[in-house]
Amino acid sequence: MKTIIQFGLTLSFFIFVYSCTYMSEEELFNVTTCDTLDLTYTNDIQAIFETNCYECHNNSLQYGNFNSQDPVEIYYEIDQNILLNAINRVSGYPQMPKDRPKLQDCLIKKIEVWNREGRKN
Repeated sequence: MKTIIQFGLTLSFFIFVYSCTYMSEEELFNVTTCDTLDLTYTNDIQAIFETNCYECHNNSLQYGNFNSQDPVEIYYEIDQNILLNAINRVSGYPQMPKDRPKLQDCLIKKIEVWNREGRKN
Protein backbone atom coordinates (compact mmCIF):
# COMPACT_ATOMS: atom_id res chain seq x y z
CA MET A 1 0.00 0.00 0.00
CA LYS A 2 2.84 2.36 0.88
CA THR A 3 4.43 1.70 -2.54
CA ILE A 4 1.21 2.59 -4.37
CA ILE A 5 0.92 5.88 -2.45
CA GLN A 6 4.59 6.71 -3.11
CA PHE A 7 4.13 5.90 -6.80
CA GLY A 8 1.00 8.08 -6.97
CA LEU A 9 2.75 11.01 -5.28
CA THR A 10 5.81 10.68 -7.52
CA LEU A 11 3.66 10.48 -10.65
CA SER A 12 1.60 13.49 -9.52
CA PHE A 13 4.78 15.47 -8.88
CA PHE A 14 6.17 14.74 -12.37
CA ILE A 15 2.87 15.52 -14.06
CA PHE A 16 2.69 18.82 -12.19
CA VAL A 17 6.29 19.82 -12.93
CA TYR A 18 6.29 18.87 -16.61
CA SER A 19 2.84 20.25 -17.37
CA CYS A 20 3.80 23.75 -16.28
CA THR A 21 5.10 25.68 -19.23
CA TYR A 22 5.35 29.34 -19.98
CA MET A 23 3.48 30.54 -23.01
CA SER A 24 3.07 34.12 -24.06
CA GLU A 25 -0.43 35.45 -24.65
CA GLU A 26 0.19 35.30 -28.40
CA GLU A 27 1.20 31.64 -28.22
CA LEU A 28 -1.57 30.69 -25.82
CA PHE A 29 -4.43 32.39 -27.65
CA ASN A 30 -2.88 32.40 -31.14
CA VAL A 31 -3.11 36.19 -31.21
CA THR A 32 -0.82 38.12 -33.47
CA THR A 33 -0.58 41.81 -33.98
CA CYS A 34 -0.62 43.42 -37.38
CA ASP A 35 0.71 46.96 -37.40
CA THR A 36 -1.30 48.93 -39.94
CA LEU A 37 -0.53 52.40 -38.65
CA ASP A 38 0.86 55.01 -41.05
CA LEU A 39 1.63 52.60 -43.91
CA THR A 40 3.54 53.87 -46.92
CA TYR A 41 4.41 52.21 -50.20
CA THR A 42 8.15 52.72 -49.75
CA ASN A 43 8.37 51.57 -46.13
CA ASP A 44 5.77 48.81 -46.01
CA ILE A 45 3.97 47.79 -49.18
CA GLN A 46 6.87 47.59 -51.64
CA ALA A 47 8.51 44.85 -49.56
CA ILE A 48 5.34 42.74 -49.76
CA PHE A 49 5.40 42.95 -53.55
CA GLU A 50 9.16 42.34 -53.72
CA THR A 51 8.86 39.17 -51.66
CA ASN A 52 5.68 37.77 -53.18
CA CYS A 53 5.18 39.20 -56.68
CA TYR A 54 8.42 40.37 -58.31
CA GLU A 55 9.45 36.84 -59.22
CA CYS A 56 6.76 36.71 -61.93
CA HIS A 57 5.46 40.27 -62.24
CA ASN A 58 8.51 42.45 -62.84
CA ASN A 59 9.95 44.75 -65.50
CA SER A 60 10.95 41.83 -67.75
CA LEU A 61 8.30 39.21 -66.90
CA GLN A 62 4.93 40.87 -66.90
CA TYR A 63 2.69 37.84 -66.57
CA GLY A 64 -0.92 38.86 -66.85
CA ASN A 65 0.28 42.24 -68.16
CA PHE A 66 1.00 43.29 -64.58
CA ASN A 67 4.29 44.75 -63.43
CA SER A 68 4.31 44.77 -59.62
CA GLN A 69 7.42 46.97 -59.66
CA ASP A 70 5.39 49.89 -61.00
CA PRO A 71 3.15 51.61 -58.43
CA VAL A 72 0.98 53.04 -61.24
CA GLU A 73 0.16 49.49 -62.36
CA ILE A 74 -0.54 48.48 -58.77
CA TYR A 75 -2.98 51.40 -58.45
CA TYR A 76 -4.66 50.38 -61.71
CA GLU A 77 -5.02 46.75 -60.62
CA ILE A 78 -6.52 47.88 -57.31
CA ASP A 79 -8.89 50.31 -59.05
CA GLN A 80 -10.09 47.52 -61.34
CA ASN A 81 -10.73 45.29 -58.28
CA ILE A 82 -8.28 42.73 -59.65
CA LEU A 83 -5.35 42.84 -57.24
CA LEU A 84 -7.23 42.65 -53.95
CA ASN A 85 -9.58 39.96 -55.27
CA ALA A 86 -6.63 37.94 -56.58
CA ILE A 87 -4.68 38.02 -53.30
CA ASN A 88 -7.88 37.34 -51.33
CA ARG A 89 -8.53 34.41 -53.71
CA VAL A 90 -12.03 35.48 -54.65
CA SER A 91 -13.73 33.08 -57.06
CA GLY A 92 -13.42 34.15 -60.69
CA TYR A 93 -10.06 35.87 -60.19
CA PRO A 94 -6.58 34.40 -60.57
CA GLN A 95 -5.29 33.10 -57.24
CA MET A 96 -2.14 35.00 -56.36
CA PRO A 97 0.60 34.30 -55.68
CA LYS A 98 0.23 31.57 -58.26
CA ASP A 99 1.10 28.03 -57.17
CA ARG A 100 2.05 29.25 -53.70
CA PRO A 101 0.18 29.60 -50.42
CA LYS A 102 -2.13 32.53 -49.90
CA LEU A 103 -0.48 35.64 -48.49
CA GLN A 104 -0.61 35.97 -44.72
CA ASP A 105 -3.74 37.78 -43.55
CA CYS A 106 -1.63 40.57 -42.07
CA LEU A 107 0.07 41.28 -45.42
CA ILE A 108 -3.29 41.43 -47.19
CA LYS A 109 -4.66 43.67 -44.46
CA LYS A 110 -1.68 46.03 -44.84
CA ILE A 111 -2.31 46.37 -48.58
CA GLU A 112 -6.03 46.96 -47.99
CA VAL A 113 -5.45 49.55 -45.26
CA TRP A 114 -2.74 51.31 -47.29
CA ASN A 115 -5.15 51.50 -50.22
CA ARG A 116 -8.11 52.64 -48.13
CA GLU A 117 -6.04 55.34 -46.40
CA GLY A 118 -4.91 57.03 -49.60
CA ARG A 119 -1.92 55.02 -50.87
CA LYS A 120 0.80 57.07 -49.22
CA ASN A 121 4.13 56.85 -51.00
